[in-house]
Amino acid sequence: MRSPPATGPPPAAAAAADLDVRVESRDEAVDRSAAAFPLSAAALMSLLDFTETPPEEVKRTLARLGGVPGLCAMLRVDPDHGLSDAEVADIDTPRRRKYGVNQLPPLLLPTLLEHAIAAFKDVTLIALLVAAAISLCTGLYQDYSADHDPREPRIHWIEGFAIFLAVFIIVVVTAVNNWKKDDL
Repeated sequence: MRSPPATGPPPAAAAAADLDVRVESRDEAVDRSAAAFPLSAAALMSLLDFTETPPEEVKRTLARLGGVPGLCAMLRVDPDHGLSDAEVADIDTPRRRKYGVNQLPPLLLPTLLEHAIAAFKDVTLIALLVAAAISLCTGLYQDYSADHDPREPRIHWIEGFAIFLAVFIIVVVTAVNNWKKDDL
């Protein structure tokens, strides 16, 4: 005698329901197609993010879903071969509507100005800037004080200025080199 067909959800889907994994939908059409994928994107992320979810909890959750084979069945993917070429090429699939595109966000590289600011944070350059400021101030004081002999040229400020210029050149060269490395 044949038993009547089961009317409830498949075992993996029932396990997903026990884990408070819900179907997320944007509208009724998406809801019907997304029902084929009972795991929400957030639930999948929690299985992969060990900073938010302890590894022991991930193992228990994965075991309740039927292990890797159960998870693959819920995601409708072959564990040995992945997605078919046709499904990867198709832009409008229930999987893409449910989970989005599997693509990393573009990498935001630092700008030239950000590289220059980072170069200015070097302790040696900061010490040189302090020395340059002191040297420039004392040089200007010597050149424009009342004790200055009018027959002598006013060149004492040049040492401090030269240090500032050297630091500026070092920062520009460092920033440009780092910026070019980022482009490669």
